[in-house]
Amino acid sequence: MKRSSRPRAYAIGAAASVLLLWWAWPRATATDASLLDGRLWVDSRPEKHTDYVQVAVFLSRANFGLFERASSYDRRLEFFDMTRKATAVSLTFPQTERSASFTYSVRECSDHKPFDLCLTLSSNPWGGPTSYYGFSEPEEERKVLGELARDRELRPRR
Repeated sequence: MKRSSRPRAYAIGAAASVLLLWWAWPRATATDASLLDGRLWVDSRPEKHTDYVQVAVFLSRANFGLFERASSYDRRLEFFDMTRKATAVSLTFPQTERSASFTYSVRECSDHKPFDLCLTLSSNPWGGPTSYYGFSEPEEERKVLGELARDRELRPRR
């Protein structure tokens, strides 16, 4: 039985996109719509291993992104194709051929320490919260999110 190479192509595309993301971390003012790109956006920090966290990464230049809902014991990952124009995002989910769109805003905030950026979606295409949190500086993201941030960078672990 011949296997499709599309999932492998998505995995390779994800790896390349994440490496590019690490290399070209966006630096902009906190009201700049481009702050959506290249960050790990999380809905919360888990308090225990069974708590679920939603994570999204948007890569407008690559027209690609990923969404993950995970606990320490369970993980669901979904890749999506995307286009962004200003603060409007359109998504297509290749697995289901479903489409979704939303608008968003990014602002500096101290609502959910230690995060310093807040992402607000007009609607959540995966269900769940419309508020996500991120970091303005990659060093702080790596310090707080640890393994999750290191996985995003695809660096060898020491």
